Amino acid sequence: MAIFINDANYCNLNEATNSDTQLQKFVKSRLTVLVKRYDSASLNASISDTSYSIELFIWIDGDKHSAEQMADDGDISNKTLDKFYEDVAKYIKQLPDYKKGSINKYHIKFRK
Repeated sequence: MAIFINDANYCNLNEATNSDTQLQKFVKSRLTVLVKRYDSASLNASISDTSYSIELFIWIDGDKHSAEQMADDGDISNKTLDKFYEDVAKYIKQLPDYKKGSINKYHIKFRK
């Protein structure tokens, strides 16, 4: 499931555009650099023209893990996690439904 939120207008991407498939595929391909195995993941992103905030949760063997906590614990490289977030933000900015001048919010969940 993927949901796109922009300017407080909620819409299911599966019904609106093909961006969910593109974004999910992109995040999945980059996630394998962070963790070798996982059950599912959830990503929340708020992206604007000048800044971004991204939150990633990963389920491994049924346990929920914050990517930031995994980096603090040394399970993920901070440098690699920062690069992952930067790549996701850049990718979102080139999607056709990205609105310049707005805060673009995305929430995606997927299984491996």
